[in-house]
Amino acid sequence: MIAIIISLASGHLLISSEYRRYTREIYDGDESGVPLWITVCSGTTTVLLFIYGIRLL
Repeated sequence: MIAIIISLASGHLLISSEYRRYTREIYDGDESGVPLWITVCSGTTTVLLFIYGIRLL
């Protein structure tokens, strides 16, 4: 369970940095972050997995 949470969080960081680099290359310097819905979905999933993991103990 811990490995899933860690991989989800690091995957979000990887997607965030790649999206930022993509928007910088395509839109000439506009380094907007990851869209809010992606951040909310991955954050909610991480919290739910954490709660599920605690309940397994």
